[in-house]
Amino acid sequence: MKKANLLAAEGRAEQWLKENCFASAPIDPLKIAEILDISVLAKDDSEPGVSGMLLRHGDTFGIVYATHIDNLGFQRFSIAHELGHYLLPGHPDHLFGKGNAQHISHAGSISIDPYEQEADQFASALLMPTQIIKSILRRTDEGMESVITIAHTCEVSIEAAAIRYIHKTEVPAAAVISTNGRIDYAFLSKEMLEFSDLAWPRKGESVPASTLTHSFRKNQDAVRSSRRETDEIELQAWLGGRKSIAATEEVLGLGRYGKVLTIVTADIPDENDETEIEDSWRPRFKR
Repeated sequence: MKKANLLAAEGRAEQWLKENCFASAPIDPLKIAEILDISVLAKDDSEPGVSGMLLRHGDTFGIVYATHIDNLGFQRFSIAHELGHYLLPGHPDHLFGKGNAQHISHAGSISIDPYEQEADQFASALLMPTQIIKSILRRTDEGMESVITIAHTCEVSIEAAAIRYIHKTEVPAAAVISTNGRIDYAFLSKEMLEFSDLAWPRKGESVPASTLTHSFRKNQDAVRSSRRETDEIELQAWLGGRKSIAATEEVLGLGRYGKVLTIVTADIPDENDETEIEDSWRPRFKR
């Protein structure tokens, strides 16, 4: 079975932007489709869960994207996702190899299909190129402020911005999306994964009771009005582990869909603090 090559998918998107002189945000996927001679059509009566379609008739391609979710960032990502299926090597042959005339993409979950994963990675890199993200991270505070700036600058959804932030930040951070107190998915940065003994938040699990997110989600007015709140916590509250590590938990309501974004950023101890932490966990035996 094919294994998703996310690095290659990201590289393909950023190389295409470079070759075609797209250097500033926001990147316009409609303009890219025009360059590729792909017709794009908005459709507001799609099947539930459908975000977009790539259509093929002979050598002609078209994209249909759903507008039933009134979110410009979501719609732009849907178009970019279908562009990924068109531009990534092997995707057209796989999607249309059995005489299919259309390929349907679904929203609302993290797919296990390697072709869908690659198209998502392509779309993320196309709309949020590394150089633009790195520029944002240099001039904004890490955490939720960076996520919101990415979303506004690149005209993407908060969820897409949070995932891209976690992939590009150089601090130990985690992003968790939850609905009604249940975890939808979570991403951990490379630096966060360097902490030992962490328990990755899993889909369907309850939000930990000792967290700000747990109390915040009970206030549906706060969730629907996109309120932000911050608290100082122990990293163990979200990710477990044997060490007591200070962290910041930031939450943001994501509007009428009832979702909550949580960004957890761990403090980075200096060398002396790290030694003290290690010493505190070193076993001591009575003589």
